[in-house]
Amino acid sequence: MLAIGTVLRTTGAAVTLVATIALLAYPLSHQIHESARVQDVFGHSPLKVWEPINLSTPDTDHVKSLALPFGSEYFIPGFSSPAWLKRAPPLAPPREITYDEALCKGRNYWREVQQAFDGNRPPGPVFSIQSATDNGWDVDARERRPLPVGWNDAFQVMARAQGVTNVNPDSEYIELDQGRSFRNTQGKRIDDPTYAFYNQHYLGDVAAIISVWSLSPSAALMGRRHPPPAEDIPNLIPPFHRLSDVQWTYWSNVAGNNVGRLRFLGRDHIINENTTAIIKHIFRAKEDVELVPWPGLSFSIETDEAKALLGTPNSINAVFLMRDRAAVLGRRRPMVTIWTQPDTKYICMMWDLVPE
Repeated sequence: MLAIGTVLRTTGAAVTLVATIALLAYPLSHQIHESARVQDVFGHSPLKVWEPINLSTPDTDHVKSLALPFGSEYFIPGFSSPAWLKRAPPLAPPREITYDEALCKGRNYWREVQQAFDGNRPPGPVFSIQSATDNGWDVDARERRPLPVGWNDAFQVMARAQGVTNVNPDSEYIELDQGRSFRNTQGKRIDDPTYAFYNQHYLGDVAAIISVWSLSPSAALMGRRHPPPAEDIPNLIPPFHRLSDVQWTYWSNVAGNNVGRLRFLGRDHIINENTTAIIKHIFRAKEDVELVPWPGLSFSIETDEAKALLGTPNSINAVFLMRDRAAVLGRRRPMVTIWTQPDTKYICMMWDLVPE
């Protein structure tokens, strides 16, 4: 855990920052995101956000309008020196979608996916690794890392499904931060980055991608203190912006000629309010509790529960991947598993794109 206390003094245009930093033994990424309320992957609800103190350092410029939790000041991991932020005014809390609304949306999404399986929808856009740089993303392809905490049991399920044994669960960990200028879909140069981010584990041996935490460009813009009009957002984000496109592009690089074998899509410690509301609704309906540890609950796509989960923000990448990459992936009959981590109580979700 990283606790940071700050004292701010403002005199005219000068801002003096006095910081006291205490470093405790707790993962920084967990503390930063455990109370965050980010609407990742094309959410439509306003975000509670943090905005930077207007200092002239490169670090503060780099994290301008990045969405983070309330409660304290933090510095951002991955930067050379602390990037100090201040709290933005609270926004009206978003209205949580109901179970019936998620179910309706999920049914429509599944219908689109089935149309793609039948060859009645065009494929999605094709991007390359270079697309990230061209679209203003800074890419940090880390050395192999262990799985997120609490995913070992799920990994064993993945390995058995793929018929592999004695596999190292370490993954290729890739971070993307949209922190530079780019050209939008009309070719216009946009000098104001979105400061979106996607952090993913790619496991080639078991054909899996696990998303640790993410904030899409559109959600990052909607989370600003003064967000642009909704109708302007498509012109203020880079063409390479969807989580599904990012995952497909980097999975293609990991998988090589076996890109079509992609099987599992995981979400670690889900904090999106709409997604968690639907999952807890299912937990209460099925188990009369809000915490269900591994092996959790699993549902096939024929069930209303799976369709409702497909209609949540944290499943939209699964929808787009099956729909936009149907020609490569082929027909799938997905199943979904949801569970809570016994120590942190975080909710996790895993889509198994079972081949037909």
